[in-house]
Amino acid sequence: YGSFIIRQLPQILVAQTAKLRFDCYITPARTPWLRQALELVGMPDLPIYTIREIAARPFQSILITSGCDTEGFLTKDIAAGMRTLAETVCAGADSNEKIYVSRLLSSTGRRAYRVLQNEPEVEKRAQARGYRVVYPETLSLAGQLKAFGTASHIFGPSGSGMLNTAFARTGTKVADLESFTNCVRQHAKLYCSSGKQFAFGFGVFASKDADEAPHVKSWTIPPSILSDVLGWLEE
Repeated sequence: YGSFIIRQLPQILVAQTAKLRFDCYITPARTPWLRQALELVGMPDLPIYTIREIAARPFQSILITSGCDTEGFLTKDIAAGMRTLAETVCAGADSNEKIYVSRLLSSTGRRAYRVLQNEPEVEKRAQARGYRVVYPETLSLAGQLKAFGTASHIFGPSGSGMLNTAFARTGTKVADLESFTNCVRQHAKLYCSSGKQFAFGFGVFASKDADEAPHVKSWTIPPSILSDVLGWLEE
């Protein structure tokens, strides 16, 4: 989903703005959010093929659109297009909801991949401070646009769900919880290029195993760091 937000959706927006016409779409994977995005922006309902399915098959022509940086930096036009898409879905709703973007469901299914071990406690702290807990994987693309498009304060563990902040209003406060510095550059570029006020709160690894890759290690957010993050968000 994160790759879709920073790579495929910008290509869809470029194609829609340029009024390009196709006989079919070719994509790395046929995902539900791809279908929903094509419908939301008004692109024609055409066959969608994966690269694996069309490999070595002849085409009269192939048109490749571009409009994104693989590191997550959005051009002004793409950032504006994402915000316009969110405004359309939100139908002018004027909300200032505070949301916590949870990875708890993802951690349940991927117990060996970057699990925030004390996330249940983090969720409780967030709810006690007036944040609604959002589980992005349970929502349609339109549902995610609505949740993020009307939020005034957003925070949660780094991951694909936090890239939905691209749909939030300029000036929205975003706090990204990280286990270490691996994803900081990509997320910071997206937050910066889409006009967010943003900060990072770093946790600590739960494992001392030097041979375990940092990007998969389980981790925790110390209560003091969480307090600092919430304090910054609510300044």
